[in-house]
Amino acid sequence: MHSVDITMLAELCPDLEELGAKVEGAWWGEPGTMLTNLNTCRVRVGCTETLRALLVHSPNLAHLEVILEEERYSEGVDVFDDSLVSYTVAENPCLAKLRVFMMRSECNLTVLTVHLLINACPALKFVGELQMWAGVVERDVEELATDIRDRNLDLLVSYRGLLYPLRKTNCVASVCESVVFIINNCFQPVASSENIAALFMKEIIPSEVRLSLGLTGPCWRNSYVMWYELVLVRSAPVS
Repeated sequence: MHSVDITMLAELCPDLEELGAKVEGAWWGEPGTMLTNLNTCRVRVGCTETLRALLVHSPNLAHLEVILEEERYSEGVDVFDDSLVSYTVAENPCLAKLRVFMMRSECNLTVLTVHLLINACPALKFVGELQMWAGVVERDVEELATDIRDRNLDLLVSYRGLLYPLRKTNCVASVCESVVFIINNCFQPVASSENIAALFMKEIIPSEVRLSLGLTGPCWRNSYVMWYELVLVRSAPVS
């Protein structure tokens, strides 16, 4: 796969909103002026300067997925660790639009990167895939999940096929059985219990997270832990 120089891309396609490519190079122009309309970015990079350029100089970037891959004529992939994110945040302390940050290759990031992103990205909703981060173990994820829950953050992190913080379904199945009985006896009849379950359970996983994880079908058919909230449906009782 051939790489696209990010400077050339910015000069030729300044209004680009979505990018999916292998990219290389850096940006030496005015801060925040590289790809000002870029919203979604799924890229392969081998140099830290390229990733830093995307984070610092794309002010409307909301969705970033990264795969590490060796560049042409290089002797390997740069070391991607917490210092990259730390320097990026120091240069651009408010990544106001970033909602999704996914590193899909093995790297040297730790949970410090998650905390840096939390502080710099007020809109952050999802960080993954932490099992690819060499500096992260299960205990780190559990402590991070506790911190997210204690601070009441609207944030999910993925680790080994699970979404954290884990949340309980509060016996949704038994609740739905009771609802079926009540509706069948007091309200308009419903065809089946499956319909009732579909009616009374509403997914609260952000759509961009589902897209990133490839969750296009019913949630119970994949390995990720999902949860639901009950949705009250009001209807006039049958007389």
